[in-house]
Amino acid sequence: MVVGHSQNGLSRRQEWEGPTTPGALQFDALVDDAALAQDLMTLRPDLRALFCTDFERQRWVITHDGARIEVAIDQGRIHVPGTDLSEPLLELELELLSGPEDALMALADVLRQTPLGAVMLVPSDASKAQRGMALCARAIATS
Repeated sequence: MVVGHSQNGLSRRQEWEGPTTPGALQFDALVDDAALAQDLMTLRPDLRALFCTDFERQRWVITHDGARIEVAIDQGRIHVPGTDLSEPLLELELELLSGPEDALMALADVLRQTPLGAVMLVPSDASKAQRGMALCARAIATS
């Protein structure tokens, strides 16, 4: 298993993307192992969300210093179903699609130094999943 890590806002982790329908995960489209996919499909009726991320994404692909970079803004909230626990979600995410990693960091530096009104950009090492799990842990601790 490859474990991801993040330092100073630069994350290196694997991502798996595939088409899904809310509430009806099709594990055979997400998992290469047919036996595992079948086992997960059997468990699907018993699965419950620990947390939810509800957000809208705006995205652009730009070139900067010889690199193709996806710039995405996610705005919404993270919440724990069945509780009042939630927190706002507002992230600017840069993803290197091709080219030198230095170009990604250079763009991040430019954006950090650019005045954006009342918004201050700061690097974060916490993923949406990590933030959701922390919120879930708070819900469990207060129940």
